[in-house]
Amino acid sequence: MSIRTCRLTVCATLCGAAFVTVGRTATAQSAALIGGNQVQRVENQQKQMAAEARQKKMETDAARLVEMAQQLKTSVDKTNKDVLSVDVIKEAERIEKLAREVREGMRQ
Repeated sequence: MSIRTCRLTVCATLCGAAFVTVGRTATAQSAALIGGNQVQRVENQQKQMAAEARQKKMETDAARLVEMAQQLKTSVDKTNKDVLSVDVIKEAERIEKLAREVREGMRQ
């Protein structure tokens, strides 16, 4: 074999190896992109489900706030001007706590 033939053979071998490596890299990259899209799609679905759950919880908590406020009004109406029940104060504190939770949920 001549030196020229040997060089051509080595060059062809190296070019072939480079082509295979590039081909594998491109295939791996496209597989990663496809996998990345699926991962992002799943993450988006999870975010959407979390947002829907948060909305449902806020609706439930808001309805509970209305009930608690009505109960508080009824309790306050039963008291006189000189006596304020400890239970009424505790109920007002529970309403405040739930209202803060609803407000924080809206901020998320």
